[in-house]
Amino acid sequence: MTIDECIKGGWFGTSPFTDRLVIPYPAYVGNYYPDRICKPIALFLHEPQEEADGRESTPVWFQNPNAHGSTRWYADNDGDLYQCVPFPAAAIANGLDRKPEPKFNDGGQEFNGVSLNTLSDNIEIEGWTHSIAQTFSNAQYGGVLDWLMLGYIMWDLPRNTARTLSHFQVSADRSDGEWVRTKSGVVQEAVSRVLKLEKDVQDIKALLWKEALRNNGQDANIWTQAVRINALEAKP
Repeated sequence: MTIDECIKGGWFGTSPFTDRLVIPYPAYVGNYYPDRICKPIALFLHEPQEEADGRESTPVWFQNPNAHGSTRWYADNDGDLYQCVPFPAAAIANGLDRKPEPKFNDGGQEFNGVSLNTLSDNIEIEGWTHSIAQTFSNAQYGGVLDWLMLGYIMWDLPRNTARTLSHFQVSADRSDGEWVRTKSGVVQEAVSRVLKLEKDVQDIKALLWKEALRNNGQDANIWTQAVRINALEAKP
């Protein structure tokens, strides 16, 4: 299944990597920017400062008109992924506050004074910042890994870990996201897996096209497989 096929009317259905179901939990429309088109050049990690207890209070909070904020995604501690803001709208998640604007210096697009919210995708990872190292479960790791891989591929981000940022890096009043970014290993694994996946896809695609051309397009099954592998590279 391609990424395009996973998105229906602005909402994700399943992860294309693990068939993990994505749970739609729409935020109150005043808690995000419905009229701003989000074109991410980076991914942001947050923790909502809630107990990692299986009671997903953050998606509920995003439905409150008084929340005045959101992230597009939420990863609970038992591995579920929630989507709270539809595509292509921008969440209200990570403004620049008394810290320098991040620079990537990797040849890709920079923020250059544009709102971080319209140039990033973002996730809340259930837990408290002071104890996330103890509560970041294997299941939650898997959910965040899925989300990171999706982000790098869907938004065609440069394949390096610098494109994943923590809330701590842009706000003087926040410390969240930094342990997951630097200590958990999930960001490094996501980039490594994306690079391997793309190499595998290229190798398979080359073989399929070669076989399809050798048969002068007469083998419909091989031809169809080649077209499907090619579609994996399609962007939304």
